[in-house]
Amino acid sequence: MLAPQGGFGGMAAPQKWMTFRNNNFDVDQSFKSGQISHKKAQKLVEEKQSELIGYCFHKQNPNYKWIVKKGTAKAGGHPGWTCMVYKVQLPKANEIQLYTDDYADTPQALGSLSSSCAGWGRPGRGQGIADGAQCLSLISRIDPNDLKQGKICDCWLISAFAALAEFPWAIPSLIQPGHLALDGKYTVKLFDYSKGAVVDVVVDDRIPKSRKGGPAFVKLSDDGEIWPCILEKAFSKLAGGYGNLKGGYSDFALGVLAGTADVIRFQENKQKPGQWYAVKPTYKSPPSSSSCGGSSGFANIYASTISALACTIHGSSSSVVTCFLCAALRATA
Repeated sequence: MLAPQGGFGGMAAPQKWMTFRNNNFDVDQSFKSGQISHKKAQKLVEEKQSELIGYCFHKQNPNYKWIVKKGTAKAGGHPGWTCMVYKVQLPKANEIQLYTDDYADTPQALGSLSSSCAGWGRPGRGQGIADGAQCLSLISRIDPNDLKQGKICDCWLISAFAALAEFPWAIPSLIQPGHLALDGKYTVKLFDYSKGAVVDVVVDDRIPKSRKGGPAFVKLSDDGEIWPCILEKAFSKLAGGYGNLKGGYSDFALGVLAGTADVIRFQENKQKPGQWYAVKPTYKSPPSSSSCGGSSGFANIYASTISALACTIHGSSSSVVTCFLCAALRATA
């Protein structure tokens, strides 16, 4: 039996409050604010750790605090401000019975990419990935600029992650639990084009290791967040292997993330400036048994089934795509 979320080996899970001097949160996005003692603020955050990340205050009025949700921007260079961030420290791999998924040990998980990897490792558990990270977390301060592609050609996917990060509230809704899982088990909600429905993709926290150390593919964020790695792994499982993530279209990925097949990409007609094409991806069953790619991968299936309709759109492409993404996310929230 796996150790419960609240502890391991008969011990309480190691927990720690971290202090960041001269840092503050975006208080405009606060969950709660007012005259709150440190004790009450910390109790509230600990009770709602799947939703909240910490609080901040200014030295001129330390009793007035802003308690903030996960994903709230945190910035340095603000004298007088202090951020308190709550962390749950992960037990080492030999200190707890960890969940293992039905994917990482299969040959197709890494396929030909296995030669460029040094096996698998669990972040923060003494296995060579972020073992010395002071601020390891599942989700902390979500920032689109934190996304860093690894040794796999899935820029189309990582850019979709970055686009989703423009809506910080959307990412925690995809991954459960909303904090570091002591047993390493995560359930990710993704849209399966073959079924026309959102499905639960269950993965553990083992991610491919680089031979130079750290993740082989998408990297942890600058704040030590592992959500990009967990999300990329879930995508690879749905696709039938990391190799099937090579090459693709971001709008296809956004459909998987937003939970809908109603995704449209607007592309300008280079031959007729001012005229745009509305391109809608559709799904075609692959020759293999994989639900979203198999040996063909995401890109080939998407490209072979694309349809285009001529239309005229006024405004920049970025504003059109942003408005559409916002509407799609709100409709599926």
